[in-house]
Amino acid sequence: MRRIIGFALAFAGLVWAADLAACTTAIVRAGASASGRPMIWKQRDAEERNNYVKHFQGPRYAFTGIVDKGREDQVWDGANEAGFLIANNLSYNLRPDSLAGRKMRAGVVMKEALGRCRTVDEFEDYLKEMPEPRYVTANFAVADAEGGAAYFETWDYGYTRYDVPENGILYRTNYSVSGFSGKGKGYGRMDLMNYLTSLHGPTGYTPEWFLRIGRIVPIARPTTVSSVVLEGGAEPVLWAAVGYTPACYAVPVWVAAGAEIPAFLGEGSSANALAVALKKSEPFDFQSRIIPSVQKAERKEMRCGERLDERFRSRGFDADALRKYNREAERRFARFQKKMQP
Repeated sequence: MRRIIGFALAFAGLVWAADLAACTTAIVRAGASASGRPMIWKQRDAEERNNYVKHFQGPRYAFTGIVDKGREDQVWDGANEAGFLIANNLSYNLRPDSLAGRKMRAGVVMKEALGRCRTVDEFEDYLKEMPEPRYVTANFAVADAEGGAAYFETWDYGYTRYDVPENGILYRTNYSVSGFSGKGKGYGRMDLMNYLTSLHGPTGYTPEWFLRIGRIVPIARPTTVSSVVLEGGAEPVLWAAVGYTPACYAVPVWVAAGAEIPAFLGEGSSANALAVALKKSEPFDFQSRIIPSVQKAERKEMRCGERLDERFRSRGFDADALRKYNREAERRFARFQKKMQP
C-alpha cells in the first residue's frame, strides 16, 4: 500500500492543477470486496465544513448518514437497516442552462431514498415517480443486500443507469458519462482512480484501502470534509472519517445502533472540529506528526471495529457490546485529541 501511495503522489502532481472540484465515489460489488459485502465509498467536498453522523427513522426503514449541521433535511451518504446504500457526486455536464441557479435536491433525494428503498430497483422506481424537473444533477451510487449495484446519472428530466460489472468496481467524479462530452469536472481524479485501481487489482477491496487513498492529493483537497465507506449485507456499517480526512481517522457506526453514535462523531462533532484545526498546521508538522498519528489511530480503530463487526455478522447485533465499544472508542479519541491539539 505504501508503494501504491508513493506512485499516486507522484502522479497526482500532474493532475492537481487541472482538477479542483468536488466529490469522488466508488461502488464495489460483493465479489470484489475482501469481506464479501457490497461497499460504497464517498470522499466528500463541500462549502459547509461542519458535518456529522446522525440516525433517522424513515417511513419504512431506519437509517444512518452524514448530514450538515442545521441542514438535517438532507443526507449526503448513508445506509439503512435493509442494507441499502447510497452516495452521490454532483455532476457538471448534465443540467440544462434553463435551470442554472436553482436549488438542487440531491441531499433530499438521498434522505428520502434511505427511508423508503430496499433495493437498487426500488430506487429506480423512486426516480421514475419524482415530478419533473427533479432539480437534481448528480451521479447516485446505489447498492443493496440482494446483489444490486449501479450508478444513476440523474438530471432534471431523465437518468441513465450503469450497473456495476459482476464482481467488479465502478467509480465517478464530477462529470457523467452520459452527459455533454468534454464538459464537467473531475477528469484528473478519474485518471487517478484508474491508476490506483489498476495497481490494486480487480478484487480484495477493503474500507481501509479507500480511506487511505482518500488522503492522496488531489482526492483530498482543502474542501474535503469527510470520507465514508458504507458496507452493506448483514449489519450495515459506516466507516466514518468526519472532518478534513488527512487529519482524522475512521470509526465504525452500525445502523442497528440507532442513535447510539460515538459522541465525537455526532452533532457538534469534536472529531470534525479537531480535523479543521489540524488542517491549519505547518506543512512539516502535518507531514511528520499529524499524518503518521492519524494512520496509527486508524489502524487501531479499524482492528477493534473489524472484530466487533465480525461478531455482529456471525451472532447478530449486541447492544451491550456496542455500548462498550463506543465507550472505548471515545476514550481512544480523547487521548488522540489531547495528543494532537495544535
